[in-house]
Amino acid sequence: MVTGPEEYGCTQERLGGFVDIYAQAGIELGPRSIIGSDFLFDSARSAVVQALADGVEFDAVFGHNDPTAAGVLAALHEAGLRIPRDVAVVGFDDVELASYTYPALTTIRQPMREMGEAAARLLLDHVRRSPEAAPSRIIPTSLVIRGSTSVTSPN
Repeated sequence: MVTGPEEYGCTQERLGGFVDIYAQAGIELGPRSIIGSDFLFDSARSAVVQALADGVEFDAVFGHNDPTAAGVLAALHEAGLRIPRDVAVVGFDDVELASYTYPALTTIRQPMREMGEAAARLLLDHVRRSPEAAPSRIIPTSLVIRGSTSVTSPN
């Protein structure tokens, strides 16, 4: 897994969710399984290049956002690895870039419009000092499967 900045709430939430699900499956993620980054393409690429040079073995990578996952794809290509045959890659956000990578990136789609509407409602409720205003709202995401995880992807 290639994370984002530690101080970001979304980084902590994504990391926590990932670790929890692995723990439920009886799998403990070691420190070499979690690579810190900053949500940027070049940093993620460099981090994966270093992990490969250090002998870290993996067959899948979850990038905490799509630019991170795109950097992972670049590093894997440079290392001569075939995606998804050798390593599967998943990103998060479903930004436009995700459909233009090679192979196209499997990602978690966030409903941006609904998130904006919810944020506006929360802000208005706060300004109006509405006593029944919810402190937060969970908006469901969806998985968008593309070539970076598909076994039928041409390599």
